[in-house]
Amino acid sequence: LAAYYVDQRDWERAMSIYSRIGNVDQVSDLIRDASPGLILGGRLVTLTEWIDTLPEDEKKNRPEILSILGTVAMMRGAIPQSLELLNRAISGLRKSNLIQDLIASLIRRSIVNRYMGKYTQAMEDADEALMICSQHPKEKRLRAEALRVKGVTLYQKGELRNSLVLLHEALAKYQVLK
Repeated sequence: LAAYYVDQRDWERAMSIYSRIGNVDQVSDLIRDASPGLILGGRLVTLTEWIDTLPEDEKKNRPEILSILGTVAMMRGAIPQSLELLNRAISGLRKSNLIQDLIASLIRRSIVNRYMGKYTQAMEDADEALMICSQHPKEKRLRAEALRVKGVTLYQKGELRNSLVLLHEALAKYQVLK
């Protein structure tokens, strides 16, 4: 039943079932899958509450959870804490096979570095995310986001023409993805 709710993206019902079952791996996987939608929907309180149900070891040992925590910290304005969490997440993800999570974490860290005015580091992370995406053509959504993030960074650096090219490319990719 929980798997059905996951397929339907009814995260709350799936979480309720997985929490009652008590399988930490299923809860962690659900948090990982649900986090993009919860973040975009501004549901940081729900996401944080779900993460808080995880044992401390699970939070510290799953780099994809650290990345999500870094994103929540960024959105709450805790930029230094966000950067530290994302650095730890990326270090752990480089040792795993979680390519999507690595790309997403690089994009997230690029955004944090841009907020901090560290444009060189922001560009490096966006470029690495794009390079990994080029090796994994199925990651179209993440490629579009990496292009957008790089375009915004170029804009803030004052490279308006290059920025516009990348932002148009990102928009075209997002439009294809609907």
